[in-house]
Amino acid sequence: MTTSDENLVPDEVPAVPADVAETPPPVAPPVAPTPAATPPVVPPQAPPAATPYAAPPAPPQAYGAPSDHPNTWMNIVAFVTGLLGMAIVPIIFGHLGISAANKGKAEYKWMGIVGAILGYLALAFWVIFIIVIVIASAASVSNS
Repeated sequence: MTTSDENLVPDEVPAVPADVAETPPPVAPPVAPTPAATPPVVPPQAPPAATPYAAPPAPPQAYGAPSDHPNTWMNIVAFVTGLLGMAIVPIIFGHLGISAANKGKAEYKWMGIVGAILGYLALAFWVIFIIVIVIASAASVSNS
């Protein structure tokens, strides 16, 4: 008994039609690699509106070197006028100088504090002095 495989000859090749034998095998088109993450599309923005006027000119430069502590004079004025016995001036400049020192724009904060305290003491002295003068003059008028 023989099988169907025994009847085949190993050198035999099955016949291929002529039109199929001459055409090359189909080749798949190359595939472009896809990027991992595509950036989002941002719509173009309009340019900023142009101003109808030119920029103002730069201010003129002052004489001398710029000072890092331009408001220190207020503390000094408060201290000196407080020592002289003035009342309103050291109070005003003392508070302005203390405020500037707290903002870091002045030095000698202690002069502003002492000037303001001396100003309040001078103000209290002048108020008491005027009250005493008014009472003394009222007493002298009533005795006459």
